[in-house]
Amino acid sequence: MDQQNPYQSSAASIGSPPPSSGILRLLFSFEGRATRGQYWLINLLLGALLIGAVVFISVLAAYTEKESLSPSYLLIPVGILYLWINLAISVKRCHDRGKSGSFVLINLVPYIGGIWFFIDAGCLDGTIGPNAYGDDPKGRSLPGTTVPSGS
Repeated sequence: MDQQNPYQSSAASIGSPPPSSGILRLLFSFEGRATRGQYWLINLLLGALLIGAVVFISVLAAYTEKESLSPSYLLIPVGILYLWINLAISVKRCHDRGKSGSFVLINLVPYIGGIWFFIDAGCLDGTIGPNAYGDDPKGRSLPGTTVPSGS
């Protein structure tokens, strides 16, 4: 009998993303899981994009005529896009921690909610192995379980 090492990852899972992953799915879908690195990278890029959009629109507003449509209305779609992507990545981060996406609502609790979500989503590692929301995005599995070959 050929015994597999339970701690060894399959060759298909090393360094290769799952076949269903893509940047659009990561940014706009509410299904699946996201690692801490993906969560922080997307939040940093979103913050930089939002600051850049505000600066661009402010400069544009300074050079437009007062009678024309204000460029500040361009902030509405930028804000909606920012909120959607931020919510999607936050829900995925909750899924990685083994929690429902509705855990994001903890942010609505004054003071403690934001701190709790920051620690839970931004600082703690996700559950090891697959959970109810999908496979481990890092390709890890618990000892004694096998990693799918991806075929």
